This record gives sequence, C-alpha cells and structure tokens, in this order.
Amino acid sequence: MSIEDCAQEVVGTRASASRTVVAVDVGGTTIKAARVDESGRTQSSITLPTGTGAEAFHKVMLVCEELCDSTTMATSIAVPGIVNHDTGVVHKSINLDWSEIALGELVENQIAVPTSVVHDVRAACAAEVEIGLGRDVSDMLIVAIGTGLSAGIISGGIQISGATFSAGEIGHLVVRPGGELCACGQRGCVEVYASAGGILRRYAALGGDPSLSVARISSSPDPVAVSVWQDATELLAQAFAAIVVTLDPSLIVIAGGLSLAGTALTTPLRAALASQLAWRSAPDIQLSSLTSRAGLAGAAIEAWRLAGLPETTRLWSSSLALTTQQG
Repeated sequence: MSIEDCAQEVVGTRASASRTVVAVDVGGTTIKAARVDESGRTQSSITLPTGTGAEAFHKVMLVCEELCDSTTMATSIAVPGIVNHDTGVVHKSINLDWSEIALGELVENQIAVPTSVVHDVRAACAAEVEIGLGRDVSDMLIVAIGTGLSAGIISGGIQISGATFSAGEIGHLVVRPGGELCACGQRGCVEVYASAGGILRRYAALGGDPSLSVARISSSPDPVAVSVWQDATELLAQAFAAIVVTLDPSLIVIAGGLSLAGTALTTPLRAALASQLAWRSAPDIQLSSLTSRAGLAGAAIEAWRLAGLPETTRLWSSSLALTTQQG
C-alpha cells in the first residue's frame, strides 16, 4: 500500500525548520498527522481515513515515514484504547480492532526516530493543561467525544492513568442497562448514545437523513433528531454525574468532533447535569479551544518532551497550535 492509495489530504508549506517533531492522532474515523516546529506550527500534514486492523497499522507506519525528515527529533502517536505509555504497547483498542501491538517499538525500528505511544485522550488532556483551559486547574475532566468517548482525568494536579491504564474509559459506563449493544460487548454504554459516531448511527437507524452531520442533528427540528439528541445529552449528563460525585472536578472540558455542536451541546448538558446533582452545584462545562486538534496537539507536546525539550511548548497558544505555517 502506498501513501497515495490511502486517499489522503496532504498539506505542505514552503517554510523550513531547524528542529521538528512528528505527531500522529489515530482516531476511530481519521488519522491526523503533522510535522510540527518549535513554535507549534504545522510544517506538513497528512489526513486520511483510519480503517481497522492491519490496514490502520500500515497507515500509521506510512504517515510516520512520509512526515519524518532530517529535522525530526521525535515522534509521538496518540491511540484510543488501553495504552501503556511506558512500553509503547497498545493492549486493546476496540475501535481500531488492535490487540497487544508493540506500536512504539515497531514504528521506532522502522523510522529510526525516538517514538512514544500515548492514550489519545490523555494526550488531549495534557494539551489542555499545557496550552488550553486547564492551565492552573488542579481537578479537571477533559472528555473527547468523536467516534468514541473517553476522558482524561486531572486530580490534585496529577493526570491519572490507573492500575491497568484504563482510567477515563467513561464511554463504557452503562447508563441504560439492557440497552443497545456496544462494540465492547456490553449493552447500554454511554458511548452508544452520546458519541458522535453513536448519534449518527442511531439517527440513521431511526430513519433520519444519513448525510446529516452531528452539528446539523443537534439543531434540527426533526422529531427523530430531537429524540436522539435528547438521549445523547441526558445520558452523557448521567455519566458525568457519576464521575463528578467520585472525583469532584471543578471543570469539565469537551473536545473532539461533538464539541463543534457548540451551545446546542453545552446548554442542555449543563441543565441535565445540574438536575442530577440536586445536593451540590455542578462543575463548569466548557468547550475546548483546541476542538478536534486536542489529541494531535497533545501528541506534539509529548514528542517535544521525548526530544528532551519540554520547555518548547510552554508558550504555545491554543489558537495557533497545529495551524499551518504560512511562508
């Protein structure tokens, strides 16, 4: 398989940089990858459909090979699922159909550049802390909602990964017992109802227009859209309520594709969460300024840390990070 066979979108610039890193965000639907300079600007980027299994693995290899050049100091790959950051092993990724893949070692051997593998939402959480809304927030939840649904947890100023590297997999909280089947094998997971992928699937299955985007569904007067969106916000609030009484965050930040719904998401979600926390006030809910760039920005930040230059990212702006350098 060649890079052309992947039907990718490639964006290059005329600008050059003395030092860069390569960041890769492997989503359930799309792989986004960029060569990033010390200012946080993109020098060259690739976007392509992910696929699953061996196809997805080969595409990750291809984008790393394509983007790495003589300026590249390190590479970081953000992946959904159960990821051991220390070993670079993806133990399980349901949406990618991966199991026990030593991704970091395999990529590093192929491109001869130091490579780390990070959980995609923990990467997004790191970006939110470093350059986004999480600066100076010691207890925070960042929830990335796209094809799947997962969270990064900051508690007492420390990011939590858990005993089995599964902390934050809140998409698999059962909010409707005996409900619709989830890819994980359970029934009634919040991801089935409130992820962008789940909303699109449910809307089409109930007779809605399959060409509509999630943002369009969120504001549509169509009774089917209204019902699907109401399920999504109410069940997401139910999951949030369980987390709030357990971890007591002061801020919940929503990133990923669903964040593009804007106030159509935050307004009913805030009301639903408040109604489920009658004995206490609800934490603030905000939309990430990094939107769908959060995972990629986090991977870039991790790559600069791996390169031994963590100070490089501290002055990045959330509005400029991962934008394309003009020149």
